[in-house]
Amino acid sequence: MNDSGTVLILLIFCKAVFLSAGAQYVETLLTISNGTGIGLFNLWHLSNVHCGNVDDGFFRSDIIDRFHPEIECPYLLYLRMKTVDGTYKKMTKYFTNVTLEKTLEGGSIFEVPGPTFPSPHVSSIHTADGFEYKLADPTGRYLYFGILRPSNNTEVVFYTNDTGYDLTNGLPSSTNVVKLEVIASFKDVGICNETTMESPVDVAACDEPPTVTASFSYIEAVYSDNITLQCTVDGGIPIDESFWDTVTQGQVDVDVINSMDMILNLESVTFAYTGIYRCCVANKLHFKEWDQIVVNVTGGFPQVTTTSLSTTLNTSESVTFDCSVTASPIVTDFYWRKRVSGVDSVISTTDSRFTIAGLSTPSLTITNLQVTDAGEYFCVASNVIGEGTSTGITLAITSQNTDLCPCSCAYRSKVDYWASHNVTNMTYDEIVVWLQPKIKELEKTLTVDKSNLSALINKRISMKDDRPSARSIGYIGIVILSVVFVLILFIDVTSITRHTQNIKLLWGVKKK
Repeated sequence: MNDSGTVLILLIFCKAVFLSAGAQYVETLLTISNGTGIGLFNLWHLSNVHCGNVDDGFFRSDIIDRFHPEIECPYLLYLRMKTVDGTYKKMTKYFTNVTLEKTLEGGSIFEVPGPTFPSPHVSSIHTADGFEYKLADPTGRYLYFGILRPSNNTEVVFYTNDTGYDLTNGLPSSTNVVKLEVIASFKDVGICNETTMESPVDVAACDEPPTVTASFSYIEAVYSDNITLQCTVDGGIPIDESFWDTVTQGQVDVDVINSMDMILNLESVTFAYTGIYRCCVANKLHFKEWDQIVVNVTGGFPQVTTTSLSTTLNTSESVTFDCSVTASPIVTDFYWRKRVSGVDSVISTTDSRFTIAGLSTPSLTITNLQVTDAGEYFCVASNVIGEGTSTGITLAITSQNTDLCPCSCAYRSKVDYWASHNVTNMTYDEIVVWLQPKIKELEKTLTVDKSNLSALINKRISMKDDRPSARSIGYIGIVILSVVFVLILFIDVTSITRHTQNIKLLWGVKKK
């Protein structure tokens, strides 16, 4: 037999030994794109879930949940990785049992095509050093293949070259893998049919996010009240994260599984609690689906009003000052205070003359008024926010004693003089005669010397006027008068010669 025949017989023999009769088929169990943040084994453990399609970030086949522990249907497991340059790297593993997760833990794994991994090796899942799945040398130092555990920062699959990655340098920070596939190969489709597998029930669609419904969209609370916020969560895929995003406390974690209520209790709310509160949930595919509740905290200082602004009473009388209060939150305390000359003092009810009654209408009653009770009165009410004060009520006290006080003024003698003369019994003529001396004395006292009056004196003098306009007018008058005088004098000078000749003719004076 030639070499070609020998090779052909060997191939037929290998097929007969390793492959059973019947048609073979493969099933893609799971496809995950790098960077989706999906955990391989977390997703693997989801029961009865069929998610997405091959073009999505990941693909999950129902066949994962239909493997029965007693049925040895698949015989090969492929871990195939697609790199950035479009090539594929594939690790193939013979099953030692039918549980996929257990299969990954042991057995011989080799790469096709390419050299085998160094042996012996360590294969483990859910490792404590940042990996979900890790294939390394016995010391655990050199990594040959690993899937990093999903977290906020690292959500990638990783594949190294044949020399391994030295983990003493830390976790891998980058990878050239863009997609990881888990593929199972079956001996015969007839062996693994629906009658020998568990059928999935209650299949959920993974692309449906969880629903979050708030019990109320708006809550109005009074300052210092206790309130409860509630949201109802419903999701087909287990909830990985759930929390309240609050105004005052930031993120408050709440444990939610699939369908239950999220409750947040807020005690003694203040104005700082006003704002939007969000109940947030996330599963492996949808992060922070939320609904919100608007909380408005109301309240303020008490509003205090009075009915009167001022009153005047006599001593020994009584008075009641009315006061009304409107407050939210409710009034916790009230009192009256009195102000005299800018100094305030609190009215004490230990004095039996003062009575304060009522919480919403704290009126003040004062009996047997005294002069010292005069002043300005204020009604004050307080709640948990602060105090409110009314406008002041002015109380004036008049004494009932009408006796005049002793007079020591300069006009005492005049007052005594007129008081000693009772003119009520005198006739008009008698009063005129009696008043004549006093009238003449008053006339003499009130008579004024007109020559000394300023009005008469001012008529004879010129008042100085320093205003620039007045001085200018004066200068102009002087100039005009001077010009007139000079002109007249000039005219007279020209006629002096003529007058002199006439005089000489009259007196017969001859010229020499």
